Amino acid sequence: MARGGSAFSFEHVRIAAVCGVVGAVVAVALITQMDRTTDSVTRQVTISAIVTFIGDIFARRSHFSPQWVEPMITAAVSGGIAFAVWHAKRFAKSLLW
Repeated sequence: MARGGSAFSFEHVRIAAVCGVVGAVVAVALITQMDRTTDSVTRQVTISAIVTFIGDIFARRSHFSPQWVEPMITAAVSGGIAFAVWHAKRFAKSLLW
C-alpha cells in the first residue's frame, strides 16, 4: 500500500480482500477454460499478472496518473513472484527425487 498506512488497518484488509476475491474469481474463470494437463511457467505468470491487475483495478482507485500504472506495476511484481515460486517448486522437486 503506497500511502504508507498500517498493514494491519481495517482499510488495508478491506482493499486486500476485494482484490483477492476479484482475482480469485477471474483466476477460476481462466483456469476452467484451460487444458490443465500441462504446466508452464508462462501460464502461471500470465494468470497471476492478469488476475492481480484486474483485482487491483476493482479494489481501489490509483493515486497515480494514469490509472493503469499502479495496477500494472503490481501485476508485474505478482508475475515475478509466480515465476520465482514456479522455479522454486521445480528445484525442490529435483532435490527430493
